[in-house]
Amino acid sequence: MIRHKFHARQTELDGIRFTSKREAQYYAELLLRQLRQKAGEVRFVDVKGIKTDLYLAKKRLVESLYLVVIEEA
Repeated sequence: MIRHKFHARQTELDGIRFTSKREAQYYAELLLRQLRQKAGEVRFVDVKGIKTDLYLAKKRLVESLYLVVIEEA
């Protein structure tokens, strides 16, 4: 078994394999939200356990280039 450098544990939910338990939990939350989402609403959400310097730089770049706001869960 390959160990993740941030000690994330692979998790399977609904037949889908997620890199971490946190991602699987957010997927379950999205399924619940799907029933009550507003039509036409678009959100960008990144599920992060550890915010590395590289991630923060890439996030700032994407937000400035595409004029979006990336939410973190």
